[in-house]
Amino acid sequence: MGPHISERFGRNIPYAVCTLGLSAFTLGAAFSRTFTQLAVCRFFAGFFGGPSAVQIEGTFADVWPAMFTPSYYVFLMCAQYFGASVGAMIGYSVVPTQGWRWTQFLTLMVALAALLLGIGAPETYARRIMARQARRMGKKPSLPPAPTGVTIAEMATHTLINPVIMFVTQPLVTMITLYLSLNFGVLFSWFISVPFVLVNVYGFNSYQGGQAFATALAGTAVGALFAFIIDQVSTRVVWRRSGASPTVSFYSPIVGNGVYVIGSDVLHQLPLRRI
Repeated sequence: MGPHISERFGRNIPYAVCTLGLSAFTLGAAFSRTFTQLAVCRFFAGFFGGPSAVQIEGTFADVWPAMFTPSYYVFLMCAQYFGASVGAMIGYSVVPTQGWRWTQFLTLMVALAALLLGIGAPETYARRIMARQARRMGKKPSLPPAPTGVTIAEMATHTLINPVIMFVTQPLVTMITLYLSLNFGVLFSWFISVPFVLVNVYGFNSYQGGQAFATALAGTAVGALFAFIIDQVSTRVVWRRSGASPTVSFYSPIVGNGVYVIGSDVLHQLPLRRI
């Protein structure tokens, strides 16, 4: 829904509405008295918070040329991993002393800070900018149809049906989707299993279990730096030789996947011992 709305109203309005909705339901979750209230508020907090994570890709595409696409995707993924790791570190530190509600209060503070940061930010979507300029000149905006469709059927086809068809009919899309599903599943399961094992098996306290994610932060930073360097070098070489090519985005994932497989195998072979 977020991309479709942004194509009609620009980037700023969806950002503001989604951030306000995220803030409101996060505040509701903080004051929930029952599990049902908490579950409902957390669901709608994710419902409103999710579009911004997708729309930021469009904002980057508005601002930077296509040759920098692999590089800004590095920072997008880095930000998501950083957020998950920092959230785990703060949560395991705050909950034992302040209670679980403070995890919601801290999220609310970040959301409100993002909302204040966005006040007065210029519009970046070209269609919206051209429409405003036409109205100021007293002309009727003459714009091509939205890229993701005009009718509900077209939007549903573009957003829901076409990805499913590609997943079923294109082996490359199928394998990448399955690999990323496994990757994300294993990675984010660690945010639950690692503190549980450290606390219940190795005798760490809650704070120490949370600080274990500092290594995830360090690994993310180092990986993002190497991916950025690889993307910058490969992009400039490919664009200089043959112009735009989608294969330019494959080099850093190839290196990262190899390191991930090697690291997982080494971690599996390490002997476990009680600390």
